[in-house]
Amino acid sequence: MLSNLRPSSLLFALIAVLCLALIAWWVWFQVRFSGTLELVGELLERGDPEGAARALAGGEDLVLRAQRQRRMFLSEGIALSVAVVVGLALFAAALVRERRVRQAHTRFFAGATHELKTPLATLRLAVETLQSDRVDRARAAEYLQIMASEISRLEDDLQDLLRAASLPSARRRLSLEPGDLREDVAAVVRRLEPRLAATGVNVAIAAGEPAPVRRDPEAISTVVRNLLDNAVKFSSAGDRVTVELLRDGGDVQLVVRDQGCGMGADQGRVFQPFYRGAANNGHTGGTGLGLYLVAELVRAHGGAVAAHSDGPQRGSEFRVRLPLCVEGAA
Repeated sequence: MLSNLRPSSLLFALIAVLCLALIAWWVWFQVRFSGTLELVGELLERGDPEGAARALAGGEDLVLRAQRQRRMFLSEGIALSVAVVVGLALFAAALVRERRVRQAHTRFFAGATHELKTPLATLRLAVETLQSDRVDRARAAEYLQIMASEISRLEDDLQDLLRAASLPSARRRLSLEPGDLREDVAAVVRRLEPRLAATGVNVAIAAGEPAPVRRDPEAISTVVRNLLDNAVKFSSAGDRVTVELLRDGGDVQLVVRDQGCGMGADQGRVFQPFYRGAANNGHTGGTGLGLYLVAELVRAHGGAVAAHSDGPQRGSEFRVRLPLCVEGAA
């Protein structure tokens, strides 16, 4: 359970415990000191000033005890003040983080609504056109292909939403098995062919020798699909997207390059949940979950992912690194 807590949450809890411990100590000390004062008062009333001094000194020199307690109170006061300041700083940081999360959720809902409404509008238009009985068989087959593509797109978007919602438990449920990453990539590209054809973006796979890895086929399919979707989304008709598989020592690298609008100074944030960068081609859609899922699922496989762009209008490169599986090469 503690592993699910943020380091800042653990630090805040430790500070709260420290403050409570200091307050409890001070209350106990004051109660005990009040008893000592009561005893001193009784001794003074009986005319025993020496006994009162001994009771107040507690078996040590009264001056030294006063100096020791002054140092103790000063150090504890400083410690409590520092703890309160750090706690207030953490609280302020939590408020800032909460505001950013709310803003990200607002952007997410706006983007998700747009992404879901667009294929629905296309489906509605195609259905209304087919219902009019004013299209020939060839045109009707084209409309049906478009509808199938949009339904596939809806399924992918909903799958991303569900996978993101269940990501913590999904990491534990990964079913890793050996397989060739080349075949996984080829299967995803075949499935996306109708959608890719509609965009006019050319996708080329450059894969030579086998790329055996231990992976969850469904999770890796999500990784490849989202990388391709992202590359195509920010490309224009006629651009080229290259998918390359490389062996690098004990790893397999999956590299997806595009000639699209590229990334600016915000490229370090592309793997954050709900983040949707403002593309230079005016595209601001998307749920903001695709690349976040890529990063989380790749990490769950013991791999790593990185993004790079030389700047706006200079394309982007996403590089996934997964451990090589010798068992899968047989």
